[in-house]
Formats: sequence, structure tokens, C-alpha cells
Amino acid sequence: MQQDSSWGKAKNVGAPVNTELNEGAPSYSADGQLIFFTACDRPESKGSCDIYYSRKFGDVWGKPINLGSPVNTGAWESQPSFSSDGKTLYFVRGSNSRTNDQDIFMSEVSEKGWSTPVKLNNNINTAGKEEAVFIHPDNQTLYFVSDGWPGMGGSDIFMSKRQADGQWGKAVNLGYPINTFANEAGLIVSPSGDKAYFSSNREGGLGGLDIYSFDLYDKIKPDPVSYAIGYVYDDETKKPADAKFEIIDIESGKTVVESYSDKNTGEFMVTLPYGKNYMLNVSKRKYLFYSDHFEMDKPSDIKMQSS
Repeated sequence: MQQDSSWGKAKNVGAPVNTELNEGAPSYSADGQLIFFTACDRPESKGSCDIYYSRKFGDVWGKPINLGSPVNTGAWESQPSFSSDGKTLYFVRGSNSRTNDQDIFMSEVSEKGWSTPVKLNNNINTAGKEEAVFIHPDNQTLYFVSDGWPGMGGSDIFMSKRQADGQWGKAVNLGYPINTFANEAGLIVSPSGDKAYFSSNREGGLGGLDIYSFDLYDKIKPDPVSYAIGYVYDDETKKPADAKFEIIDIESGKTVVESYSDKNTGEFMVTLPYGKNYMLNVSKRKYLFYSDHFEMDKPSDIKMQSS
């Protein structure tokens, strides 16, 4: 964790997420209550590496669960990135970690389970290797690594914006000095959209891949986002309740977040682009339907209560 300008000492997430086997490439949900990660060579795995998730209960992570079919197959599934909409998972699938048949896929979760993964269009995927996908909390900007697009070295970092029709726009190379003749990999962008972190084996490092940071320039910045926090509770008992909620962009009519409040605290936290008006709908069996609207007109927390 970063404190002021210094980073604190790294902490092991510990059991049951980590084992004596190989775990990596974690991705957290917007509220921090879910972690998706890659685990390899576990007894129940469908392939060499599969994607798992674990839910947080208080300060403790629950037993990891294999996402199963159709996300995991006999191939190599890895490097998950879970969208702030609470339902869309981006990940990489290939024969193994060393082949050039790696592509980026996406799958959505609903009450029926995970949908059949769809390969992203050819504005993203190439005949080369795509990997290290990262969907920013704005849910409109995708960053990834590729050696199939024209670049400056072995593998470069690229960005794509979601278009009005929902498709991804043509990949944009982040350019020099971010990309070099070396191999750049694994970009993560802060929710503010100002700072990015990536790894590279360029000269001047401590050895192998090292982590670097840089300030994003306007062309490759994501849309600005902020946080909204909500609480769902029983109006008579005042006890927290778990309920399904959705947040709709009033102007476009599109659902931007669909998820559930925490069953222990009744809380939910979402990441939303600001400068827009939103509709909040909350539903739970045997309870009256709740609906309200709010404005996210500046980058600050908005607190909502639903009873």
C-alpha cells in the first residue's frame, strides 16, 4: 500500500488463496470483496492454469472456487481483469504461457452463471500473442500487451477505447518512452486515470522484469471516475440486507453496474464515471422494489441508503 510517496512492505495474501503451488495475476472487484486470480496445476484444474475467485468475509478470504466451464477449459486460462460493472470478466486464453495463440476473451456472469466466453474483435486480437489485459474502472478503456501489432520491441503496451456501438476501437500503441526495444508487460492504471504502473526488462533495472510508473498523457487516459457507496437495510429492523442492485446511466439507458450488496453489512461500493446522472434500482424477494436517482457531478463519494 502506498503511503504518501512511499510504498509499504509487501504482504502475502496468505491461505487459502495462496498455496505451495503457483498463484498470480490478481484482480479485485470494485468493492474489494472479490479477488479473481490465476492458479496452476491444482488437482481440480481443467487445464494447466485456471481462473479462480475468492470472496472476502470480514478480513478473511474464503476458500477459492474454480470458475469452471465455460470460462476454464483444457487450455491455459490466465490473467483475469474484472470490470467495475460487477459482471464482466476479461482474461487470456491460449495453449500455454509460451505460445503465440494467446487471445483476450470476455465472459459475463448472471444468476445463471458465466456466459460462453467471446474473443474480442480484431481491433484487439491478432495472429500474435495478446496478454496482460486490464479494464479500467471507467469500463470504457482497455489496456493490454501484444507482440502482434506494430511496435517498438518484442512486446508493447496498447490501449483501446469502447466505441458508441459497444465494440472496441483499434489498438493504440502507448509509444516511446513507455514502450522500448525491450519487452513491456502488464499495465495497471490508477482509478484517477493519472498514474500507470507496468513491468519491463529494459536496461537499468535490478534484473529480469522490474516495475515502473509514469504519468499518462491525455490521449491514453481513461474517463475520470469516482466512487459511490450504498447501504441496503430492512426498514423495520434496521438490519443490513443483501439485495440485487443495478445502476443505470439515465442519458443512455444502459445498465452500467449490476451486482449485490454485502449480506453481512448491506454495503456496496461502485466505481462510476462522473459528470452523469444515474438511476439506482434495488430488488429483493419479499421486499418492495426501491428506485432512486442521483447525480455524479464531481469526483467525490456519494452515499446512498436503500431501505
